[in-house]
Amino acid sequence: MPRRAASDQVRRYLKAPDSNAERAPILNFIGPSGFGKTTTLRQLDERFGHNQEPPRALVDCAKYTDDPIRDLLGEIKFQLGRRYPGYGRIPFRRLELALAVTRRRIDFDDQGRAYRALRSLRRQESRSRRRAVAEVGGGVLGDLFTMVALAPIALLRAPFEWIATTAISYFLSRPLARSRFQKWFGHRDRNLPDDPVDGLAELNRWAHDPDLHRNRDQFLIDAFLADLRDAYGHGRLSNPGWLSCVLLLDNADSEAGQAFLEHVAELRGQYEIAGLPAEAVTVVASSAEEIPQPAELYEVPAFTEADVVWLSTNLPESVDQKRLPKLIHLTTGYPAAAAALVDTACRRPETATGIDTLLTAPAADGEADRTVEDRMRAELVEILLSQPESSRFSREVLDAFITCSAARRQAEADWLVHSYADTSLVGPALLLQSGLWSEERKTAAHDLLRWLLLRRFAAREADEPDWKRVHGELRDWNREEDDLAGELYHALALGDLPTVAERLTERLADHGSETPWKDVLEAVTRAPRPNLVDDAASPYELQIDLARSIEDPLMPELAPVARLVAGLWLANSPTTGLERRALHRQIALDYQQIAPSSHRAAELFEESERHDRLAQDWR
Repeated sequence: MPRRAASDQVRRYLKAPDSNAERAPILNFIGPSGFGKTTTLRQLDERFGHNQEPPRALVDCAKYTDDPIRDLLGEIKFQLGRRYPGYGRIPFRRLELALAVTRRRIDFDDQGRAYRALRSLRRQESRSRRRAVAEVGGGVLGDLFTMVALAPIALLRAPFEWIATTAISYFLSRPLARSRFQKWFGHRDRNLPDDPVDGLAELNRWAHDPDLHRNRDQFLIDAFLADLRDAYGHGRLSNPGWLSCVLLLDNADSEAGQAFLEHVAELRGQYEIAGLPAEAVTVVASSAEEIPQPAELYEVPAFTEADVVWLSTNLPESVDQKRLPKLIHLTTGYPAAAAALVDTACRRPETATGIDTLLTAPAADGEADRTVEDRMRAELVEILLSQPESSRFSREVLDAFITCSAARRQAEADWLVHSYADTSLVGPALLLQSGLWSEERKTAAHDLLRWLLLRRFAAREADEPDWKRVHGELRDWNREEDDLAGELYHALALGDLPTVAERLTERLADHGSETPWKDVLEAVTRAPRPNLVDDAASPYELQIDLARSIEDPLMPELAPVARLVAGLWLANSPTTGLERRALHRQIALDYQQIAPSSHRAAELFEESERHDRLAQDWR
């Protein structure tokens, strides 16, 4: 799901419900650590903020550990209680009184004195409402002055607001205005027969008995939801057209998040039995695993180039602010890695000349012995490969995965395991479980980890199974399996561009092939390059140099095919660098030159046009 689609998915639940509307489901975005859950919520918050609607709260549930529910509700109340243009401020009178009661320890040895203390506390909380004009009347006053266009009226704004504040605060402190929300502590919207002070007394006892904190927490959440129903059920927000509140709960699978959502689900069940209208709130939760409460599940949206640009808004002026984000996105769609590369470019602008220089920079200031690449690889191994029963991923098993990273697909990885069975390379089950080669399960994180392991493989010493040996064995195995794309993929990884170009040229006009020539070309040119850092020459110069001597008078298409293979091979390599415009223009020209010789000429002309557009993007 694209991230804009995630915003649209949330927005369809934001219309404030009428009395017969169903409650909006909890929307649960799931994904492992680093997959962009927090970024998704931050972008939702920012997107709604640009439209200055609706009231919303973005909270990290994992931060609240001491007294999780009470502290979490305090932060939610603060954020939702801010003034939003048009909406004003949502008052949380019930929740504020409930929180005040939980903070004060009352001695119930003397019942009369205890109840007098509760009544006094209730009066104190109710009368300290000079801020109530901002909560109830702020939106009205703001709209009033927006409607008045005469400049001299602005001079009257300050004294008028002072008079309005005084008047509204006075009326809100009267018993008639207080009675509705105070009576709630007795009936709690479910026709309970309790006296309000009895309800407050019970809440106070629960608050100071650790064994009864679950009851206290549910009472507090009950008060919070009742305040939302009241805000959207009376006054200006009860009119059609307003959007419901949004709760953006990051790390909702933490203790605080799970407890909050559990209470909300239980209370919603009670509200439905009591026939209460739906609360005007949409809950969007992010978690590593599916939350136990009923929810609509969504995978974390894919990280797009626009998301990397969004991360890159604070890049220094000395950094190529247009092309570097494009290169980072080409390298990885894994949000945590993209953020780490952007952060490195901000910390060390001198390293922002390419992906290799960013990866080999120190992971943190003063940490010269560990690079960004080291940290990124270790984190991905922990997330994707480590098993629950193991505290660490052993070096022996990691070395096995480094060897297997040469495999293009699962069948090749399995073959390597069996071929090296005498060396106990790795268990086939663990290899399959990793998902590194699964088309159905793999993510941007899997692709990035394979590439980082390949970089380690390229630097491996010759006394171990090395690049030349393993890719050579895989090339020969694919030849025996009659897999042309696999054979040429590993031949290109070995740098055998002449053979690859010749074989592809021979197949260019082949009408009988089941796999389109363009698909074979694309599969082959995804082969990794053995060198860790590309030459100092520009990508275009390197392309021409690689294919310079590959020509045959009897095969006029050989030279452009060789340049095309070299160009795509470089374009698919994240370490190629920023100067890609001429590279894509040459690729477009080569596609045009060979297209008439293909029986699928239209496809190649379309690719030529696409690379022309890419050349403009990289200018």
